[in-house]
Amino acid sequence: MREDFLHYLWKGQRFDPKRMLSAEGQPLYVYSPGIHNLFEGPDFLQARIKIEALEWCGSVEFHLKASDWYTHQHHLDAAYNNVILHLVWEDDVEVYNQEGTRVPTLSVKSWVSASQLTAFSAFFYQKKEGIVCADRFRSVNPLIRMGWKQRLFVERLERRVNEIEKHLVQANQDWEAVFFWYLAKAFGLNHNGKAFFEAAQSLPFAVVRKCSQSVEKLEALFMGQSGLLNKTLTDAYHQKLQKTYAFLKHKFQLTTQGVTPPHFARIRPANFPTIRWAQLAQVYYRHKALFTDLMSKITQDKFLSWREIAISPYWEAHYNFGKISPKRPKRLTAGFLQLLEINTLLPFFYFYHRSKGRIFSEEIMDRMEQLPPEKNSITDYFKTIGGIAESALDSQAYISLKKEYCDQKKCLLCAVGQTLLQQ
Repeated sequence: MREDFLHYLWKGQRFDPKRMLSAEGQPLYVYSPGIHNLFEGPDFLQARIKIEALEWCGSVEFHLKASDWYTHQHHLDAAYNNVILHLVWEDDVEVYNQEGTRVPTLSVKSWVSASQLTAFSAFFYQKKEGIVCADRFRSVNPLIRMGWKQRLFVERLERRVNEIEKHLVQANQDWEAVFFWYLAKAFGLNHNGKAFFEAAQSLPFAVVRKCSQSVEKLEALFMGQSGLLNKTLTDAYHQKLQKTYAFLKHKFQLTTQGVTPPHFARIRPANFPTIRWAQLAQVYYRHKALFTDLMSKITQDKFLSWREIAISPYWEAHYNFGKISPKRPKRLTAGFLQLLEINTLLPFFYFYHRSKGRIFSEEIMDRMEQLPPEKNSITDYFKTIGGIAESALDSQAYISLKKEYCDQKKCLLCAVGQTLLQQ
């Protein structure tokens, strides 16, 4: 806990100037704490300090005890040669870097009051359900929360972009193929997203293109690769797709190795993998230039025509093979299409155009603010503590806040946490 407290003190520059003396007794002043390093290497980079009359720019490392420097073998690592300050709770030994130079040390144990430490501990390590600042979340200035939500959305968008970029490398920069993978994942929803993604990845996109002239072939291709045609049934349509898939599998030398079969347990019939694959088959059957069309300019009616896509006649009276149900059209709903836009279309649109030198950041933000907020357990929770979601940008921000900060107890990196700790 005290190492977290050191981060809190350093980032917020909460030091008593009268007590800022290095272990060598030299006066020390902090111009800038630098940038928090979340990867390997020193804790903070590009910090600026002054020791005595000399200004330094470099890294800062934190430890409970100065001797931890040797325990972690920083004295053998060249990455720590530019450490200009060793911030510790207890200074128990002199520290030298790989080059043999003594590293200036600042110990805070003697001048941090017990009340400061207790207050920090009470906020940061309280044990209760929900997030640690739940009781005080609504007290934070709305302007601070607004700015932080925009930052959170951008961070979430960039995480998606980084993920897409890795898969583009894997697919030799085939944008249409990678978009198909992610669209399939979106159709699988949370329950079967991973299984759908794996099935889509197992299909060369050239095969999808060749089969797009026939919705029956697409259904056979998607469901066959997903393992939904493996059973022996008396259902005539199942047998027909099974035969078509066997032909396609042999012709294109397809393999299902590494593909996880989807499941039906605890899923609403409208979201059964059979129905979602049948709907996706209709999308690729009816939209031959799908990726090109969707990457054109942002419009509010981008998915309007998808609402009219009808499912195959067989699936109007079935949710699964061999089980007749009341006849229903099973069209794509407005709520489902909104999820596609938020989680798949807009990240691809942003990244695709950025790769072409066109930046649409403001347009993406504007569109997210036009879309209604998502309704899920996270947005419901934040509503109870004063975090109202008025748009999709808000709901995406709260999802990012909960998963990337609250759940990982990164209060010191959160604008809300930082504000509350200063009060």
